[in-house]
Amino acid sequence: MKTATRSARLRTVLGWPVGIAVVSWRYMWRTIPLHRSEEAGTSADLPDLTYDTTGFADRLQPLDAGVGPNLQPQ
Repeated sequence: MKTATRSARLRTVLGWPVGIAVVSWRYMWRTIPLHRSEEAGTSADLPDLTYDTTGFADRLQPLDAGVGPNLQPQ
């Protein structure tokens, strides 16, 4: 196997920081912006609980309690 010349190794060592910076910059600007707003929810936002899929119907809390699996972020 042929060894790289000193100038080739130096070019590689000096090019790494530039390459890492370019890749990082491209990655950061490729992300999708997410716009959020806070609005009061309605009963239409809640899941349908007409049937029990978990088998724990007796452990579900009413929506008036303000806690429980229905009000947790998905």
